[in-house]
Amino acid sequence: MSSTRLFIRALALALPFCGAALTSPAITLGTCGEQVERMRRSFADLEGRLGGPHVQREDWPLPVSSAGAPMHGADVGPILYGPTSDHEWPALVQAVAALEDDRRLRRASGETRPPEPIYLALRSDVRLDKHWSALQRLAGEWELRLVVASPEPALPRPSAPAWVREALAGRTLTAQAGFDRFEELRDVWAAADTCPATVHVDTRFGFGPRQMMRLWAERAEACHCFSIDEEALIAVAWRAFAPQGAPQRWVPLRIAVSEAARHRAEREYGTDSVHSEDPTAMLLPGAATVERLLALLTADRAPTIHFGAPNRGPLFDPLFDYTAWAGKRRR
Repeated sequence: MSSTRLFIRALALALPFCGAALTSPAITLGTCGEQVERMRRSFADLEGRLGGPHVQREDWPLPVSSAGAPMHGADVGPILYGPTSDHEWPALVQAVAALEDDRRLRRASGETRPPEPIYLALRSDVRLDKHWSALQRLAGEWELRLVVASPEPALPRPSAPAWVREALAGRTLTAQAGFDRFEELRDVWAAADTCPATVHVDTRFGFGPRQMMRLWAERAEACHCFSIDEEALIAVAWRAFAPQGAPQRWVPLRIAVSEAARHRAEREYGTDSVHSEDPTAMLLPGAATVERLLALLTADRAPTIHFGAPNRGPLFDPLFDYTAWAGKRRR
């Protein structure tokens, strides 16, 4: 028996006694290069999806619509998670303060590029009447974009080993994608990577998901794929760092921020709005939900949204008028 084969057998027998568990399926030196290459290809594919904005909370029900533009490739901008109920938006004050501080720092540094848009992740079931003044405040300073989930199937992900599927069955991760969500998967990735080797990656630009994935590939190579479950680590990386669920889209959210704009909208959007070829404004009734708001944003041109009853003229149901207008356009 060759010395190489004796070494492999001795290493396989010794690893369990050193606190490292062999993962299934068994890896040999002859297939390790292929395993590492598969990891690197999958991680490179995942890295291509990390740059764009995306609502990353698995427990956050977005409204569903095919309207708008894809989030993949959209302008980078902060995502502001909306209220969790009809009466609460506790994080709004801190979020707005942070955005204003960031804007002041950019201006002080002489930055001249246009300000980034704000992506609003609003739960579909939350009523807006208690939060409309906050939305008006945001609309007065920033370009707002409402994030929706498209009705398309969820993005495909690499298949996971049976033991990983069992460990994750029924588990909803509440943290945003990245290391926060990665921490919720600590038990899985710790079982998938028991390699005792120490390797180093370039951290001059910080340590993020990209560095973590490169570290895993380097560790697999250093341990000759023993004590590394390549399929499990790929599954963990995609669950922790990748966009989840259906592809997302964004819809322009234009909100009236002044009384003058409101009065102008009343003139444009009154009893004759059904006969208008291009309504530029819509009136959202009190106690409307985000889902109902979205129904007014599916026109070819997203109108400016106003909130409440008109100061003059008859009361009407804006969704009824919108449906009539849309039906007229289809004819």
